[in-house]
Order: sequence, then C-alpha cells, then structure tokens
Amino acid sequence: MAQYNPFFERAGMRKVVERSADPSILRAVKTLESLGFKPYLLSSTQASLEHLEALGEPELAKVREALSQVSSGYYKRLRATSLTFVKKKEFHEWVRGIPVKALAKVISRLAVLAETKIYLFWEKSAHKFNPRTQKTRTQVCEYRRAEKGLSSQERDNYD
Repeated sequence: MAQYNPFFERAGMRKVVERSADPSILRAVKTLESLGFKPYLLSSTQASLEHLEALGEPELAKVREALSQVSSGYYKRLRATSLTFVKKKEFHEWVRGIPVKALAKVISRLAVLAETKIYLFWEKSAHKFNPRTQKTRTQVCEYRRAEKGLSSQERDNYD
C-alpha cells in the first residue's frame, strides 16, 4: 500500500526499509509467467486452479519444478506447515505428490512472497501541529492542565 499511496507517510509514519523479493522467488514467478500464468492473478487460488487444470502433464511438471527451485528458506512458508525446518528432499517429494488444488494454494503463497514489502515506523511526536485547534499537542495539554486548575506537581503527571 505504501508503495502506491503516501497516506501513511502523511500521517507521520516514515519508511524504514523497502524489501524486494528473493531472486529465486522471482525466477519461479517468471517461469509461471512463461507457462501462461498472469502475475496479477497468481494470488488468486481459484484462477491458478483453473489454469492448472487446463495445463497438460508436461506443463504441470514444469510448474512443480519451478516451485522446487525456490530457495530452501521459503519451503516452510510455501508448504504452510508447523514443522521447524523442511528439508529439501522432503519439500521436493511433497511438491511432486500434492494434488492440483493444493498446488494452486502454493502458487498463491508464492505470489505473497513475490511482493515488494515496505516497512513503516511511526513515532509519537509531542510537538505535532493540530490543524483543527491551530495549536501543537504540547500547547493543548498545557491549556487542559491550566483549565483543570492542577498544581504544578499534578501538571507534570497529567496526560
């Protein structure tokens, strides 16, 4: 969202880091593109399932091979398992043996991994200007403290 819309940055958040997908993930997506998958529909399980059902066995083998070429750090996410670590051999066997419906879900998980991630951070600023009151937050707090008739010690602990 932050990549296309500056809403959060205007609300006081600042961009910390922008992280693109792993090259092995991008290669798998390119392979799927060459097999007729549309990149903007990869996250749709239904669209992927329909396309997989239209493919022949040689193309399905290429899809499975493309998923097997992903870096081993992503095996757990693609498989959506609670195992601590998924071994390469286990993952390859699993990809070769899963039904087409499960393969469509794996492709949708791959689409999420292929997205560019933008991380934002928000800091509470005491001197932020409030356009409604035409005052900073600090000025508003001082006004409220004085309005309540708090002692100086109570004013320090108020908020």
